Amino acid sequence: MTEDLKKTFKNLRQDCHHKARDTLGTKYIFEKKSIALSKRLKTISIVGAVGGFTVAILTSLPIFSSEPIISIISTVGAIVALIQGIAYIWILHDEPTSTLMMWSTIKNQNSFLHEDYSNLGKNPPPNFDDFKSQKTRLDGLHRGINTIENQYPLTSSEEREALRHALYILKQPCPICKIVPKSMKSSECDTCGNF
Repeated sequence: MTEDLKKTFKNLRQDCHHKARDTLGTKYIFEKKSIALSKRLKTISIVGAVGGFTVAILTSLPIFSSEPIISIISTVGAIVALIQGIAYIWILHDEPTSTLMMWSTIKNQNSFLHEDYSNLGKNPPPNFDDFKSQKTRLDGLHRGINTIENQYPLTSSEEREALRHALYILKQPCPICKIVPKSMKSSECDTCGNF
């Protein structure tokens, strides 16, 4: 292998390690976002059940003879109905179930890419052309998932948290502050903290 080829080989391995780190962080953020959205959807389902129960109670109001009970139940029913209305407008407008599905896809694809980039960086095939071919295939998959990710862009705070998570898991130093994170607690670094 010539010196230029060795240098290119080293650069490709390094790029694999960087992309493994980046995909690990992105997976973490989309997993976190998916869990939060899933909890909101479950809450909406519970509100829907409570709303149905409240309507059942309201329709049986003639059973109750106490004026305060009717007043309390009516107020609770109105509040639950308002919350339900707002929740369903949000569902119709934002389509959270399709967003949840896409976030889960992004998370899963980044998980696979992290593993594949890590393995390729650690154990590349000895033949340069085989290595380059496998990396090109992974880069194509990475570009494809990035196209989907760009529809749900991360905030700069989420990007810093993603990097910190990857650095923490991989026990690597931040490229700017040169500190290996010991936890996910935010630091003052504008690259791997302040989230």
